[in-house]
Amino acid sequence: MLRRIGLFTVVAALSVAAVGATIVPVMMSATGCGGSQHGTAEPSIAMATPAVARPVPTEYPLHIPPIPAGFALPPKRPCPDGWQRVSDDVLNYSICIPADWGILDEKTGEPSKDLTDQGHGLKILSADGFPNPVGQSIDRALQDPTRNVIYIATGSASASPNSYIACDAQPRAPLGSLPAVQCQFRFNYSRGDADQRPDGNMVETDVIVVLPDAKSGVGDGVFIAVAGSQRAVQVHADTISQILDTVEGQP
Repeated sequence: MLRRIGLFTVVAALSVAAVGATIVPVMMSATGCGGSQHGTAEPSIAMATPAVARPVPTEYPLHIPPIPAGFALPPKRPCPDGWQRVSDDVLNYSICIPADWGILDEKTGEPSKDLTDQGHGLKILSADGFPNPVGQSIDRALQDPTRNVIYIATGSASASPNSYIACDAQPRAPLGSLPAVQCQFRFNYSRGDADQRPDGNMVETDVIVVLPDAKSGVGDGVFIAVAGSQRAVQVHADTISQILDTVEGQP
């Protein structure tokens, strides 16, 4: 089976089959953001654009950055003042987010009070993404011209011959001392679907960070996808950069 690792779809939330499984997002309806974490996307109520009318997204093999010889994790840094730490006890990593951002509780549409995860993957929204109406896909909030919503999705990542992402990730500065790669692409929404286009008004940044101590069988790294309109990405640029820099290779 072809595995496409990525949010070409931050709009099509990361699908995690179970704790310990590799994320397997696929090109699907943009309404998938509001679907479950078990790979079932919500059906689109809009008529789909004929496949021949859509650009075919480019696929790039997924690579996990190597761990340097003799690498040792440094002491965990504190979160920025007033921020909250989100920890994953299975993948063995953590990330900090501002106090007014949160993990989406899909049962209430509000920020979750639980700041721990067990390898399932996270759906994080900026403050103006809340409340997100229960059952409503996140892509509606991302397209709202009156708000500047950022959506961050995470999940485990493992390289395999059949794993692909939608952009060509290149080495970037380490995140929390961990080797990382990053790429970015643009897309538009079209009749309920997300079409990758160089002139798109939506932006997605994909980051893959190696995790030295992820539990066996879970994955070799964490995949972090950040999406929003060009305006939202500009408004939150400094915050997004800070969030990524808080990644730690321990819960």
